[in-house]
Amino acid sequence: MDTSEKELRDQRAALLQAVNAQDWKAIESFLHPDFSMGAIMGLRLSRDFVVPVFKWALKLIRGFQEEVEIERVRVDGDRAELLVVRVDHGRILGVFPEKVDKIRCKEVWEKVEGRWLMLYENYHVKQGPLKPDEPADLP
Repeated sequence: MDTSEKELRDQRAALLQAVNAQDWKAIESFLHPDFSMGAIMGLRLSRDFVVPVFKWALKLIRGFQEEVEIERVRVDGDRAELLVVRVDHGRILGVFPEKVDKIRCKEVWEKVEGRWLMLYENYHVKQGPLKPDEPADLP
């Protein structure tokens, strides 16, 4: 593993820690100023839209915790692509049974002033959620 890949993996682990702590100041510090998210039907959602929506949504999910498994890393200079499997745990409104989602996600990161920032993420919606024992090996 080269230095850039190690830095990127460390940065992704730190983002996961911020997400699980719901530390929004820290979470936003990992997002590129031009961050966007791919959505259904080819829509791209801006950082200004995504952050408030996720803040609101996570208030509804009690005990939210996320696990991340990095399946693949491709680094090309100051840009990198990660293929990750994310497992999200939580109870909606704290009253419904725990919901567990396992999804595959592509993340694009860019190195800005020596620090990796997430530029783009896209859920592989057409693949649908993964079954708990299903491997997440996309090309």
